[in-house]
Amino acid sequence: MCFKINPGCEKFTATILMLVVFIALTACSQKKQTGDAERRVISLAPNITEIIYALGQQSKLAAVTDYCNYPPEAKSKGTVGALLNPNLEKIISLKPDLLIGTPAHRELADKLELKNLKTILLPNDTIDEIFESIDSIGVLLDCRNMAAQLVQSIQDSIESYRINRSLFLNQYPKAMLVLGREPATTRNIGVIGSHNYMDSLWSLTGGINLFSDLNTKFAQVSRENIIDRNPDLIIEFKIDSAWNEDKNQSNQKEWNELNLINAVGHKQIYVIPDESAFIPGPRIYLLAKSYSKIYNKYLGSIK
Repeated sequence: MCFKINPGCEKFTATILMLVVFIALTACSQKKQTGDAERRVISLAPNITEIIYALGQQSKLAAVTDYCNYPPEAKSKGTVGALLNPNLEKIISLKPDLLIGTPAHRELADKLELKNLKTILLPNDTIDEIFESIDSIGVLLDCRNMAAQLVQSIQDSIESYRINRSLFLNQYPKAMLVLGREPATTRNIGVIGSHNYMDSLWSLTGGINLFSDLNTKFAQVSRENIIDRNPDLIIEFKIDSAWNEDKNQSNQKEWNELNLINAVGHKQIYVIPDESAFIPGPRIYLLAKSYSKIYNKYLGSIK
């Protein structure tokens, strides 16, 4: 898969697996959700599984996907296979009351409808859509109050990291939010654009997304474009639970190819190695927390 502004986009090889999951979870479409409480549910996406567990409704989960690994207890549930192409025969054999997925499952939903299986598709591009998905699942699983409490809890957590911009005039760092690049190089750099929660949370915690004007959620940008825009800092997303200082130092060196930009010259390169950042669900407050720490480190470095 590739994201492009200019022709000749090549395949990303870093963080690509979780990036595919992220894109699938943040597609832009929705199927109307209606109906009474369901008792036998199949989750087709990690964010849906996390919401169901956060609402305490996991007993209603008949199955999940291979990618649903949080909370750890989700791994004990039966699986219907991969994220985008689950096993249709397995799904049918489980006789679910309801399947809940994302707009990326549109084709699967059409097939399931032919089998008289009810499927709800919930979008999760933005923060508001994540909250709406929680509310919708609360309706579907007859736990509206719990859903409202969960939304309020997440909102409160996110608000605790909101910056008062009036106190930090002219100190809004311009960041390049990097989703992937070729290993050990600064080629084929994929960045976050606009209209998604990763972009919104960075703005909320005090920063400016250098590529939010692209009017697309994700894009591949050229090194010339990066040099021209000259980010103050780089925030790079990786999947590495064992991330440590040695890896961090090696990562810093890899960016030396772009030593003409302020972020590299001033060593303002930060890594978020948590896969939860890719999941548009109840844990998005953790991304706000990570952003806030980065913002405060940046402020401390320029004083």
